Amino acid sequence: MDEASSAAPAPAPAREATKPEDPAKLAASLLQLIDTAPQCEPFRARLEDAGRATPDAAPSMDAMNKIVSEAYDAGCGRKSGQQ
Repeated sequence: MDEASSAAPAPAPAREATKPEDPAKLAASLLQLIDTAPQCEPFRARLEDAGRATPDAAPSMDAMNKIVSEAYDAGCGRKSGQQ
């Protein structure tokens, strides 16, 4: 094996986190996925805070989606057909 073929491939460039153009609109749409039960309020509050951020200071879309994921893991996902 020559030196070129045994070298590890170059790592992929880091993916830049995408910031939402309208944090309030994204937060509002994601809030629909989280139950309104009292135990779910901390997740809703985090999303509401993220939605109030200015676009340049807003958390990334990945960070906002992670809040929803954490809510689902905690049993706070809104059930199908729930208003």
